[in-house]
Amino acid sequence: VRFIVIGILLRGAEQLDALTVMLFQSPVCFAFLSIFALATWDERIPDAALEFFPFLFINVLLAFSLNFAITTALKAMAPTSYNLLSPVKDSMVLAMSTLVFHDPVPFKQASCFGSALLGLYVHTKFRLQPELFTDGLGLGVARCFVPGQLFLWLGGCVGLRRRQTQNHELKWV
Repeated sequence: VRFIVIGILLRGAEQLDALTVMLFQSPVCFAFLSIFALATWDERIPDAALEFFPFLFINVLLAFSLNFAITTALKAMAPTSYNLLSPVKDSMVLAMSTLVFHDPVPFKQASCFGSALLGLYVHTKFRLQPELFTDGLGLGVARCFVPGQLFLWLGGCVGLRRRQTQNHELKWV
């Protein structure tokens, strides 16, 4: 919902800029988070905040930069497109942690990220080349990964045949 509201503010009649949108959303986020902060308050928090102030300051700068980058990206693309790019962003974070910190990636996590990226690829092909999917989703997905003539040859090997229907369309049977 947050991304949709930001998208409306950025593309609405007013056409607000990224910093103005952040100015509108910050008090709402503060009010929402204050409820949980007050519910879990401890007297040691102010002393710990002073002790870790440099780290908190860097964290605030990174959070502001991230929110600004998200708002700027939402100005350039639709909120739905931004949400579809989340697996790409998450897999880049995973890849960087693996490269920088040499963290091992469990097979389950790698296969889940891989399947999310493959799904995003198929979705992109479906949006850009819908003619690949005229014979159904399964054959369309196969066409995404297998070149044209090789696809026809493999289709013949597994028993797929094309025939003309009554309205003269070619269908796989």
